[in-house]
Amino acid sequence: MNKSTVIRIVIGVVFFVAALWYVLSLANIDQMIAIMSNAAPLPLLASIPIILASHVMRARRWKTLLTPRQPNVSMWAGFSAIMIGYAANTIVPRVGEILRPWVFSRRENIPMSTAVSSVVVERVLDVLTLLIGIALVVVIERDHVTAAIPQFSSQQILTTLVLPVLLVVVVASLMVFTPVGPWFIRRVVTRINAKLGAFAARVFANVQEGVAVIKAPSLWLRIVVESIVIWGLYILPLWLALQSITFANPISFSIGDAAVLLVIISIGVTIAPTPGALGVYQGFAQLALVNIYHATPDEGLAFGILAWIVNYGVSLLVGGTCWIIEVRRGLSWREVRGTVSL
Repeated sequence: MNKSTVIRIVIGVVFFVAALWYVLSLANIDQMIAIMSNAAPLPLLASIPIILASHVMRARRWKTLLTPRQPNVSMWAGFSAIMIGYAANTIVPRVGEILRPWVFSRRENIPMSTAVSSVVVERVLDVLTLLIGIALVVVIERDHVTAAIPQFSSQQILTTLVLPVLLVVVVASLMVFTPVGPWFIRRVVTRINAKLGAFAARVFANVQEGVAVIKAPSLWLRIVVESIVIWGLYILPLWLALQSITFANPISFSIGDAAVLLVIISIGVTIAPTPGALGVYQGFAQLALVNIYHATPDEGLAFGILAWIVNYGVSLLVGGTCWIIEVRRGLSWREVRGTVSL
C-alpha cells in the first residue's frame, strides 16, 4: 500500500469519525433504533431493483461513451466493473475509479488508456449534471438549501462549489477541444522538461480518445437522456425510503423533495468523502430532514441509515459477487494491488 492510498484512508477515517460523532450527538440511539425497527419493509425492498436499474443504465451510458472507439464492448462487462468499483469505494474512497477501468480493460481486452479516459469523461458528465441540479435547487429551493446547510449560504455554495468546478470544466474544454492544449504542451511544458512534455502529450492523446464521443453529435441526445434517467433512478429510492418511515408529524414527501435530498447529500459526499460515504451521507440526510421538514434528529438519522444500507448494501453485495466471478475468470489480486497502488 503506497503513501497516497494511506493518505486517502486516513483522511476518510478522520471525516468519518467527525461525521459519525456529530450525527450521533444529535440523536437518541434507542429512539432511532425503534424508528428503524418500525420502518415499512416493502418500500425499501421495492427500491432495490430501481437501484440495480440505475447501475445498469450507468453501464449503458458507459457503452455509449465508448461507441466511437470501441463499439462492440459488452454492457454487462461494464456493469460488473462498475459494481466492483463501487464496492471498492466503500473501503477506500475513490480507489474504485482506478479499479473499475482496469477490470473493464482486462475483461474486454481494450487499452487501459481508453477505459480510463472514458471514465474521466463519465465523471465530468456526472459533475456537470450535479452542478445543474445544485444550481436549480439553489435557485428554486433557496430557503430549503439554506435551512439544510446553515453553515453555507446559497451564494457560498455557488461560489465555492459550482463556479470553481465550472471554471475547471471550461479550461479543460479549451485545452481538449481547441488548439490551446497542443500549443501549451509544445510551447510551455516541453520547453520546461522534454520528458514531461512527452508524457503530457501521451496523456493528452488518451484524453482526446476518451472524448471522441463528444465529437459524435448523433450520440449527444442518447447521452443526455441516459444521464437524466440515471439521476431519476437515484431519486426514486430516496423517495421510497422516505415512505418507509412513520414520522411523528406526518409529512407528505414528493419526488421533488427527494430530489432536494439527493442534491444535499451529494454536496456532502463531494465535500467530505469517507469510505462508503459513512457518516457524511447520514449526517447531511439528517440535517436536511431536520432543518427543512422539521423531522426529529432521530427520524433524520434513521432515514439516512436506512437509505444508506439499501443503496450501499446493493453495491457491496452485487459488487462482491462480481468480484468473485472476475477472480474465477483469472483476475489476480496481486495485479489489482499493483493497479491500486499507482
